[in-house]
Amino acid sequence: MDELDEIISDLRGRARAHRRTASERIAAAERLEAAADLLENKPQSPDEVEDTPPPEPTSSTSRLSVMQMILSLVREAPRGWTADEIVEEYTRRGTPMEVADPTKAVFNALSRGNKKGWLTKIDRGVYAAPEHAKAVKESILGVEFLEDEEPPDDT
Repeated sequence: MDELDEIISDLRGRARAHRRTASERIAAAERLEAAADLLENKPQSPDEVEDTPPPEPTSSTSRLSVMQMILSLVREAPRGWTADEIVEEYTRRGTPMEVADPTKAVFNALSRGNKKGWLTKIDRGVYAAPEHAKAVKESILGVEFLEDEEPPDDT
């Protein structure tokens, strides 16, 4: 029986190794497919970079992306938002973000939105919609700017 148990154990060990290898191969193939998809949709020149925010969900998608949630919130009123405040606000509204780490996802989306021009960084970790940036900076700094005068960019 000992020899049979060894054979069975060896066969089960090999099966586990093959399963693990197969799942690693599948994961690698999925990453390669995602990279190919990104490259296929990548703009050819800086002029072709799309500066429009992500679209609203269609009937085929039932939930908003983190970026869509952020853009919707910051456009509501002229105020600055931090990642924690955004997560807390959506939790308060009963629509928490369905991601593993909401604060990290929001922080990353805020940074990406600022780089793309969809958001304006007001202060360290504080962002607003571009159309509200001047009013938010005025409220933070406690001064009014002339119509053609831009608030200082201390970020």
